[in-house]
Amino acid sequence: MRAIHKSGSAPVVVLLLGLGVLSLVMPACGGGDTPPLLPPAPTGQVAFGPLEGATLEIFEIKPDGTFPLLHTQTTSADADVSKVGWFDPRPVALDSSKLYLFKASGGEAVDIDEDGVRDAKTTTIDGPVHAIVLGAYARRGNLKLTALTEVMYHRVAYMLIARYTQDEVQKALDELALLLVEDDIDGDGKIDLADVVRWNPTRHKDALRKDWDLWENVHEAIAQDDQGWVNWEARSLGDASVAYHQFNDDVQDVHVVGNRAYVAIEDTGFGILDVSDPRHPVELSVESGLGEGE
Repeated sequence: MRAIHKSGSAPVVVLLLGLGVLSLVMPACGGGDTPPLLPPAPTGQVAFGPLEGATLEIFEIKPDGTFPLLHTQTTSADADVSKVGWFDPRPVALDSSKLYLFKASGGEAVDIDEDGVRDAKTTTIDGPVHAIVLGAYARRGNLKLTALTEVMYHRVAYMLIARYTQDEVQKALDELALLLVEDDIDGDGKIDLADVVRWNPTRHKDALRKDWDLWENVHEAIAQDDQGWVNWEARSLGDASVAYHQFNDDVQDVHVVGNRAYVAIEDTGFGILDVSDPRHPVELSVESGLGEGE
């Protein structure tokens, strides 16, 4: 395992930007009536770590393959782990029907193993964490940037550069979600991108198709800003998850080499999948009863 650089746990001073917020909470002039309570603001969290003092950027995803920057702010710091890494996307007028790119860079992870307990020392994070999000999902609040959204980003980044349509990108993200999570996290009766961007690593580890400890390499690769390693792990996790989907979760182990996934099924079976297109795996060979009677 590669070493992750640890830094001291000095507090990070964070300036939270809230453009336009004052006009929402100031009482109306004149009269003595108490203004009605407003609904909670749409919020997001860089839950990877979670990260305090990270630079959070919001980009528009344009049809011409460009990504104009719309807004920048800094994620929150707090002694309470649950209050670390938060940001507010309200300064951006998000279109519910469009996809946006959220990117968090730098910062300190205060709970790198994501067990809900603050670490004795923070962990310096050199690499970015991304999420591709439909505006409607961000507007609802409780948006999470995690290792899971980073894997999803790496699996479709080429589509953004190659100017695939938004519908094609969103369809790919929804299909990838089915390969990575198995629970309906947002409770809308289906599994899609909305579940991925609400996946909370401290609460939903059991919702993953692949065991949480197998995501450790992704964490280290992000921390060290090794984009090649992150991309490799993103492909491995996505393609290996195909096997779980293909064989109804009766999978003991998966080894991916190139475009082939070699799958140990239960205790005595073995399968080979062509995962050139992880959304449409091709079953090349399945053997059962191996080792029986010995």
